[in-house]
Amino acid sequence: MAPSSPSSSATAAAALPAPAQPAWQISYGSLPPAADDTAAAPWQRPADWLALPAIQPGEQKLVGLVAVFPGEGNVLALRATGNYTVDWGDGTVEQVSSPGETIRRRDEWFSFGFYGAQQRFSITTTGDHRWQKLIANSIDVYRNGVRLAAGEYQIEENSSTSNVELVLTTPPASNQYTYIYGNWSWGEPVIEAITAEHRYSYASLPASSQCSRGYRQAIVTLTPQAGSHLTRVDLSPRHSSLSRNDASTPWLDLAMYLPQAEDGTSLVFCGYERHSTYDYLGNVERIVIHDAGGATNFNWLLYYFGALRVFQLHRAEALEEMDGMFCYCHALEHVELPPLPQVRSASEAFYECMALRQLSLQGMSSLRNASYLVYGCNALRELRLSGVEALTELEWTCENLELLERVWIEDARRLRSTANLFYECRSLRQVVISGADSIEDMSGMFSYCSALEVAPALNTAFVEDMHEMFYDCTALRHVPHYDTSNVTTMESMFSGCKSLVGIPVFDTRRVTQMRWMFSSCSALATVPALDLRDLQDMDGMFSSCYALITVPLLNTEALQTMAYAFSGCYGLKNLPALLVGNVTNFSGCFSSCTSLAAASLRNIAATISFWGCALSKAAILAIFQELASVSGNPSIDIGENWGTSELSADDLAIATGKGWTVLY
Repeated sequence: MAPSSPSSSATAAAALPAPAQPAWQISYGSLPPAADDTAAAPWQRPADWLALPAIQPGEQKLVGLVAVFPGEGNVLALRATGNYTVDWGDGTVEQVSSPGETIRRRDEWFSFGFYGAQQRFSITTTGDHRWQKLIANSIDVYRNGVRLAAGEYQIEENSSTSNVELVLTTPPASNQYTYIYGNWSWGEPVIEAITAEHRYSYASLPASSQCSRGYRQAIVTLTPQAGSHLTRVDLSPRHSSLSRNDASTPWLDLAMYLPQAEDGTSLVFCGYERHSTYDYLGNVERIVIHDAGGATNFNWLLYYFGALRVFQLHRAEALEEMDGMFCYCHALEHVELPPLPQVRSASEAFYECMALRQLSLQGMSSLRNASYLVYGCNALRELRLSGVEALTELEWTCENLELLERVWIEDARRLRSTANLFYECRSLRQVVISGADSIEDMSGMFSYCSALEVAPALNTAFVEDMHEMFYDCTALRHVPHYDTSNVTTMESMFSGCKSLVGIPVFDTRRVTQMRWMFSSCSALATVPALDLRDLQDMDGMFSSCYALITVPLLNTEALQTMAYAFSGCYGLKNLPALLVGNVTNFSGCFSSCTSLAAASLRNIAATISFWGCALSKAAILAIFQELASVSGNPSIDIGENWGTSELSADDLAIATGKGWTVLY
């Protein structure tokens, strides 16, 4: 949807089309755009809502539609800075005058714990505007809980370090632990926002404003008086007649142009962040911000706006924080944001926006914290993040989004971790990640993505951890040739991938953990010749690989444990002469290997069982020949093999003569 013209708020919202797909696609696993038969009709502005007046570019104005119900209790309050005019929309126009500048006091704390004779401590820098606005005689300093007198310390500007320092007159003893703490205050001149209140009468509003939803309507207009500016606007204050701290105001539709908004929290719609209350706009269905001026903080801006359906922001060049911005906006279905290059944090920004189906965030080149960005967005089907060059981790970001199908992540050059990024995204089919050339941790990245058939192309040159990367991806059929030259663990990497038939020849020279790597890969028929020179643990590596017939000769010299390595491999016919002299645990290694006819393992030195296999006499003798001479009386169980009954005493002596107990 193209950005609205300033006057578009006066018209009904058009249907909101899906965002354009990127021009490039991976060559496999892509999906054509499909109609969403389960989607509700896009929000349409009710035809009998009063049209909002136009706002021209550069104006300082807020206009909003409010509902007025039959009976008492139709109250509204707002707060703004400077001298402003509020037209309440029922014939009442109020002029609000500011008392002028006041000094807002703010406290800064410092503390230091140390051993020895340290004497100087940096408090801040000489260029810190807060220090420059120090309130005289406001410094309090304590040493080990005792307040110091003015003569026991001094404050100096250190020209060599450009720091403001606290200097103790008498340093502590060299063997003494000392804890210094204190605070200083600074003040800034501000124009405090002034609250205006109004009470509506349903009967005094024209009948022509009656809405089919059962209320009449008024349009509120907020503008600055001549020579003044709207630098702060707050719609969350409670009317003085209300006592509860979770009041909801009757705004329905809002549009604003606030180019003179100051830095900090200068736009407030919900009292959660600004006033520690739960006063909010619980009925508003659309908000359009044409210009947010210098506003830097939108944290929890729309917290619990349960009726909000559409949000449009066209300009917010100074915005830095948007943590929890749309948290619990359960009905939100369309979000339109411009590039936001200054935003550093968007943690929980869309937390439980359960109606949101598509989301595109672009041009967030400073974004560093996106934790729980779309947590609980259970209807989300498409997500696009682009221009996120500063983002270092996306762990658990899309956890349990069971309808998510397509994701594009572009220009994530500093991304280091995608651990559990798509955990339990059971509808995920297409992922494109570009520009992410430094990822080190992909553990659990696609765990339980049961619809994923083709693993995406990824730059894995720096990845060290791939454990559970495709855990229980039951539909996975194809895996590209990833660069795994730095990977050290592949534990459970493909466990539960029941459709996987084979994998490329990965570089596994540094891998030390492959336990349960292919567990329950029931269709796995072949395994390439992997370099296992550093592998120490292959417990359960091929457990329940029913289709596996053999494995190639592998360099297993460093291997230490093979517990349940081939357990449940009903189709396994033979094993090559794997060197297992350092293995200390073979527990259950060949349990239920009912077809195993040959296992020429070399230098076996720990208790091992071939019970219930299909070994002939010759196969058993071959195993006996490869047994190491041992002490401690380990055992080898060859019971329930058809060749066991043909063994002679001399045959058994091959094993017993090397210190083994033969069970059969």
